[in-house]
Amino acid sequence: MENLKNGEVVINEKERYAGTPDGYGSVAGVATIFDIKRTPEKTRNFMQMAAYARASKQDAKQMMIIPLNDKTEQGFSKPIIS
Repeated sequence: MENLKNGEVVINEKERYAGTPDGYGSVAGVATIFDIKRTPEKTRNFMQMAAYARASKQDAKQMMIIPLNDKTEQGFSKPIIS
């Protein structure tokens, strides 16, 4: 990942929700919004990421979930990209 940014609070006033994705960056040249998750619920996690992307001022072209995993040496599993 390159060009990492984090801490942007996103707000969708029309649909009345807000949140903070873990960050934005570039993966292989593609603008990406990402979130680090403890739960393996892909559908729910990607729905949340889609809402963040919709409310964000960033121009993300893909979403990435990074699942935490205490059973691996690095502490996370292979990222899931949509």
